[in-house]
Amino acid sequence: MASSPTFPSGTSQMISPNAGAKKSLGSRLCSIEAVGKEFNPDFHNAVMHVEDEEVGENIVVEEFQKGYTYKDFVVRHSMVKVAN
Repeated sequence: MASSPTFPSGTSQMISPNAGAKKSLGSRLCSIEAVGKEFNPDFHNAVMHVEDEEVGENIVVEEFQKGYTYKDFVVRHSMVKVAN
């Protein structure tokens, strides 16, 4: 099977716009602070709970997946473990 000469150029045309969009978003894409902060359902998704008397109530003790905001909108919530 012979490869098409237009395949590589078509692939680069699909990848290039996406790479440019990622670069432009990167400057405004901010990570959500989680560990050690009070649990906030607007930014955090609690998937586990642990009893720990050394940590305050509703404090995030572990982050499983990083969350991000774009401008004032949550792109992805942080997946976290919350104490008490």
